[in-house]
Amino acid sequence: MKVFIIGLAVVIVCTYFIVFQQDYNLNQLENMEVKFVAEEAAAAAAQYYDKLSFSNGIYKLNPIEGTKAAEYIIKKDLKLNDDFTPIADTYWTDRITYTIEYFDDTNTTYPLEYNNASISYTDTVVAPTVIVTINCGRAKYRVPYIINTQQNIRAAAHEFKPR
Repeated sequence: MKVFIIGLAVVIVCTYFIVFQQDYNLNQLENMEVKFVAEEAAAAAAQYYDKLSFSNGIYKLNPIEGTKAAEYIIKKDLKLNDDFTPIADTYWTDRITYTIEYFDDTNTTYPLEYNNASISYTDTVVAPTVIVTINCGRAKYRVPYIINTQQNIRAAAHEFKPR
């Protein structure tokens, strides 16, 4: 009977470990997808600029149209409703939040040392740049007793490089 109880305990512990490892791997996969979504959103937002200013040699970003494009990418790729809540059967459970920062020739003196201490993201802005930060909330863990306070936050920048 002693061998049976010890064997059952080992099976339960191993099962918890396997489930935790699967949840952790899934979180890493989904977090990597958020990285690509942030990169695509930053690139989409950087495509909108003022053509008249550009013809005069000044690269001025259009934050209104750029934000619309970035929001569309974020909603479509992360499968979100219009209020940025996840639709059914998606990985994320919390409401998705994001920030978009625009640095262009009209509001930035280059080089600019960009530092976002809340996510430990630093970058040197040397050209017009759009930085998108997406916060997807906490990961899903099925194993009870895991305190999950870590937020899934990814940031990406897209830089306009003149020829």
